[in-house]
Amino acid sequence: MSRLAITHLQLISLPVADQDRSREFYVDVLGFDLVRDNPMGPGQRWVQVAPKGAQTSITLVTWFPTMPPGSAKGIVLETDDLDGDVVILAREPAVRDRCPRAGRLVAYCGHRDWRSRNRPAWSERVASTAWVPPLVAAEGTPPMRYGMNPHQSASIVAGHGPRVINGEPSMINYLDALNAFELVREADDATGAPAAASFKHVSPAGAALAGAVDATAARVWRVDEAADGGLLSAYVRARDADPKSSFGDVVALSRPVDLATAEFLRTVICDGLIAPGFEPGTAEVLAAKRDGRFLVLEADPGRTPPATERRDVLGVTIEQDRDREPVTAALPDDGTLDAATRADALLGLVTLRYTQSNSVALVRGGAAIGIGAGQQNRVDCVRLAGAKARTWWLRRHPFVDGLPAVDGMGRQDRLNWQIRFAGREMTAGQRTEFGALFGAEAGSRYDDPAWRDDWVAALGGVTLASDGFLPFRDNVEYAAAAGVTTIVEPGGSARTGEVADSAAAHGIAHVQTGLRLFHH
Repeated sequence: MSRLAITHLQLISLPVADQDRSREFYVDVLGFDLVRDNPMGPGQRWVQVAPKGAQTSITLVTWFPTMPPGSAKGIVLETDDLDGDVVILAREPAVRDRCPRAGRLVAYCGHRDWRSRNRPAWSERVASTAWVPPLVAAEGTPPMRYGMNPHQSASIVAGHGPRVINGEPSMINYLDALNAFELVREADDATGAPAAASFKHVSPAGAALAGAVDATAARVWRVDEAADGGLLSAYVRARDADPKSSFGDVVALSRPVDLATAEFLRTVICDGLIAPGFEPGTAEVLAAKRDGRFLVLEADPGRTPPATERRDVLGVTIEQDRDREPVTAALPDDGTLDAATRADALLGLVTLRYTQSNSVALVRGGAAIGIGAGQQNRVDCVRLAGAKARTWWLRRHPFVDGLPAVDGMGRQDRLNWQIRFAGREMTAGQRTEFGALFGAEAGSRYDDPAWRDDWVAALGGVTLASDGFLPFRDNVEYAAAAGVTTIVEPGGSARTGEVADSAAAHGIAHVQTGLRLFHH
């Protein structure tokens, strides 16, 4: 659409509920020029604003009663070739694919004053035009597919989102992508290593730094076990943490996409990707995924989010300072933790900053192997993160990793069976099916806790990071059962002393940062 926006886009008609308030917002808040504010008749005004120096202007109208306020549906193209431009627009995917819920294109041929004697001819041309979608919500931002749910419309009304290379994002896609990219960018900055995250419903299912891909993950994801340390290893490790939750995720990478990573992403079920750049040919590889519907977003690595942020909740607008306290300052390199443990703790803290609270992250070897998010009490966060970490560890047990192959079973189905088996979380019907698929020997092991207990007892070297203080010692006891050897938390509760004593009794290092990282 750029060839039209540059040369032909003349006017956007934006339905509003209150012209005076809208004029104040665009002129006084956004700094637009007031082009005109003229009466048009009883109860009607022509209020026109434009970005400074721009040829395109916006008319704030109240006379389209069928158009909800805020829907940019009336778009005027000043053109010398009406028929040719309609043909060009009709070829655009954004126009062709969204016709069922589009607004009307108003094409005005030539330089005419449509309020005077030429209006009848103009009206005849309008009747023959096509239905097209809103073209621009905020400058440079394409339309959204829908809002939180398909029955909700949505648009970016201020600021600049990531560049959309392919696909049509929804509101949740944007929320996932924006939060996920900040996570990986901050993790990369804090540790100096490439970082990746797997996001679902505005929280990470996994987050990891580049590093070694173990034998189990290499087999599951069909990658070279020796090829570690690059961007691909970061995402494989992030996705392998909780592959049940990562199914259909939004992928975030802290560095430009290389060909190996792009080719790998073609083989897994994910909905979109955001990265700060793309090596030659990689964007085309990704754009072909999901029959051309795969969402490919390019983040601006130089973009700094504003110092303040706003949220509208049921008509109430709240403004706050953005959380930008460096985690490296809260956890200085002062010898309290060794380098590897500190890197794990930094990854955990950054992960929590972009996870729905309350939240706890268990990190081992540069990968978050268990994230407990969105719980109303702290101990359930620890228990949930611990359960995920234990399942991740048990997937490395020969009984689980070595389940017999089943003809025709795909990777995700096999993973789901391994997770149910490791975590002992099958329904009665699944128990029967499991025995039929994998044999009587595997079925008989399901109820035996001994092999699980023995294997989990060997899990260690795990760092627990918490977005809020640990209020009671039971958090420490559950953490110890998940192989935690270091706890990093804000501290400052009435019972932090009891928590510290419990940590010492379990041989767990206890570090207080004084930094709370709630996120909603």
